[in-house]
Amino acid sequence: MTASPTGSPPAPCSPGRPPAPTGAPYGCAALRMAYPVNILVPSHVRAPVGDRALRDWIAASPEHGSLEQVDGRVVWRPPQESIRRVNSTLAEAGLLPAWNPRRTRR
Repeated sequence: MTASPTGSPPAPCSPGRPPAPTGAPYGCAALRMAYPVNILVPSHVRAPVGDRALRDWIAASPEHGSLEQVDGRVVWRPPQESIRRVNSTLAEAGLLPAWNPRRTRR
């Protein structure tokens, strides 16, 4: 584990997970993609999407889905018909390093 500039180890992304390596290109806020059901850690809900946090962006429109607490975890459920648009927006915000909008399923 690499120490931060203050000499203390970096904080973990969430309890039980190791911290993002110092200099990691996407840090703890990165998501693989938005799926029909997503479990979010604190760094996800605070991640910036435009000028607001992801939790606020989700709450701003039913097309972004809904958040609920389940057993102490934040569960995000975007509508199936909005997932491609949601992924595109999150990719533009830098939260989906693996998103490739040109790739299509066959």
